[in-house]
Amino acid sequence: AYIKGTVLYFSIEMKNISREMRELYKLIIFIVALIAVFHIIFAIILMKIFVKPIEKLSIVSTDLSQGNLDARVSFKRNDEIGALGKDFNNMASSLQEKITKLKNYNDMIKLELKIAGNVQQNIFPILEENEQFQFALYHRSFEKVTGDYYDAIPLSDGSQGFVIIDVSGHGVPAALVTMVAKDKFLIHAPHYNDPALLFRKINEELFELLGDQSSNPVYFTGFYCIIDKNNKMTYSNAGHPDVILLRTAKRQIARLN
Repeated sequence: AYIKGTVLYFSIEMKNISREMRELYKLIIFIVALIAVFHIIFAIILMKIFVKPIEKLSIVSTDLSQGNLDARVSFKRNDEIGALGKDFNNMASSLQEKITKLKNYNDMIKLELKIAGNVQQNIFPILEENEQFQFALYHRSFEKVTGDYYDAIPLSDGSQGFVIIDVSGHGVPAALVTMVAKDKFLIHAPHYNDPALLFRKINEELFELLGDQSSNPVYFTGFYCIIDKNNKMTYSNAGHPDVILLRTAKRQIARLN
C-alpha cells in the first residue's frame, strides 16, 4: 500500500527571526510608551482642570471655617468649575456680612447688658449698722444682670423689714421682674405687718401684670421677715430655700422654712 501526501518544506535563517523579533519588541515598547505618555498627559490635564481647582477650593474652605472671612477663590474660567467658584465667593460674602452683623449685634447687647448691670446694682441697698443690727453681705450674679434681690425696709412703727427674693431664670427677663418686685415691696411693705399677706398681695399684682405664663412661666421665691425693736421676728417663706437662724447665745441653729 502506498500513502500519497504533500510535504511543505521551508527554511528561515535564525538571523531573520531575530531581526523580526527585535522589530516586534520595538513596536511593543513604542506602543507601551505611547500609552504611558497618553495617560500621563491625560492625568496632567485632569489634575489641572479638576483636581487642582477642587484642592484649592478645599484649602480656601478650610481657611474660611477657621475664621478668615476674607478667604476667596479665583477661577478665571467660564465652565462649571468657574461657576462653582463664583457660588463659593457669593456664599462667603453673604456669610461674612451676616457674621459681621451678628458680631455688631452681640457687641451692642454686651454693652446694653453692662449698662443694665450697672443700673441694677443701684437697687441693692447699702445696709448701715446700727445699735440693733450688724450686716454681712455677699452677692455674685450669674450674668451681667440678675434675678436676685434683697432689701431692708424701715417701717413706721420702728420695726425693720428684710426681704430676699430669687426670680426664676436669669438674664434680662429675670432682672425686669426683679425691678418690678422691688417697687411692689417698697410700696406695700409699710402697710402690712403680716409677711404672708404681703406676699399674697404682691403675688396677685405680679400675676396680673405678667399675664399668661403657660408657655414660659416666670415666678420668684422669697423670704420676708419683720423684726421689731424687741428683736421679735415675724416671717413668711414663699418657696425660698430655708433661711438659717443662728442663736449665738444658745449656740443653736434653726431653719426658717
